[in-house]
Amino acid sequence: MSMIDGNATPLAGHVLGEALRRFLGDKMFWSYAVPLALLLAALSAFLPKHQTVAATIAFCFTLDHWLKRMLVPDWDKRIPAKAKWMQSFSWASVGFCLLYGLGLMLLPLALAFSVGLGFRSLTEVGGMLALIVFQSITMIVLAAVFGSALLFLPARVVGLDWNVGDAVRSAAGLRGTIIAVALTCSAISIGGMVLGLATIVGWNIARLAGGPWSIFAGRAVVVFVDMLALYVVAHSLSRLFVARTRWTPPPLPGDHPEPSLTA
Repeated sequence: MSMIDGNATPLAGHVLGEALRRFLGDKMFWSYAVPLALLLAALSAFLPKHQTVAATIAFCFTLDHWLKRMLVPDWDKRIPAKAKWMQSFSWASVGFCLLYGLGLMLLPLALAFSVGLGFRSLTEVGGMLALIVFQSITMIVLAAVFGSALLFLPARVVGLDWNVGDAVRSAAGLRGTIIAVALTCSAISIGGMVLGLATIVGWNIARLAGGPWSIFAGRAVVVFVDMLALYVVAHSLSRLFVARTRWTPPPLPGDHPEPSLTA
């Protein structure tokens, strides 16, 4: 039985609270969040020119993967054994996420450059703090503007031929809830950026291992919290999508649905 009544409009607090209660015991979250946090932190510390693009791509594919498994728990059984790895993703969903991530990546930099900050200053504490402010502004604006289109992601993941306009129309009555979810997840990510900067500052004050290791520690915190925000997005959107459309996975070949008691 679904935790959200398909006949009622789900509240943002309900789906958000449900996601935050579930992630601690969800092996799927931990099997992705910890390795990606360590990998992307290492890229940030030792190959900083590539880490932002790598993080954006990794987050997009992870969100697509999590949406599939939350909407279709037996997804692995539905992929032919000889199917190519790339066939297991919804490219429309991934493309939407990449465009969204591109905005999150470029707009804060444009704001930083517009006030005279350069790449070198962004590696200092003051520049990092300014970048967090610009990233926060960008996240809040994008969440508010594009939040009502986010049902596009679960719809395309399960194979519905929706466009962004269909998603916006289908969100009627749920727009406030979806935007609240998007803003909350943006706030989680912003909190992660603040914690990451605090980790870097604390690491340096404590005079722990020098060099790039403070960046590694701070970035690991940021990525882990970002993964939590992605998990909350995936869980919330999957629940809201099912509540709105009453979509259920089609039976597997050879499965026979139970006869209806009202037939």
